Amino acid sequence: VHCGAGQLLVESLQLPGGKVLRAAQVLAARADQFAVGNRFEPALHE
Repeated sequence: VHCGAGQLLVESLQLPGGKVLRAAQVLAARADQFAVGNRFEPALHE
């Protein structure tokens, strides 16, 4: 997420097919998916 000069506080996240969790829980379990420079792109369906 790019916010320019501002900030964005993400308190909760919901991964596809999952339940809403605190952001800290998701980051602890899936830190590799949220590394600096990663992009969220839609999955390609065949």
